[in-house]
Amino acid sequence: MLMEEARRLGVQADEEGVHVYLQQPNVRIRPNSRFLTPTVLGVQQANKAVEGSEMWRACDRELEMDSMLRDKSIDSSGSRSEKCHSRHRKKTEI
Repeated sequence: MLMEEARRLGVQADEEGVHVYLQQPNVRIRPNSRFLTPTVLGVQQANKAVEGSEMWRACDRELEMDSMLRDKSIDSSGSRSEKCHSRHRKKTEI
């Protein structure tokens, strides 16, 4: 089989030039699912962790802004930040 391919490439090289030996064959190989599956799952898990940390960071910024507004004598009772604050307390208690 290798001899046949070498002969074919030799004939093709005589016709088209030496670059024929450097061309990659157009054979599509199946992807390695044993490698790809854990890689994709790992990336998804990392993305979820980043989303969670961004959410908590945004929640903390919102709480800081609300406390600054409260300090300026603006009452913000019943706002979303109270919900966020209670969730944040539950997370830190666990």
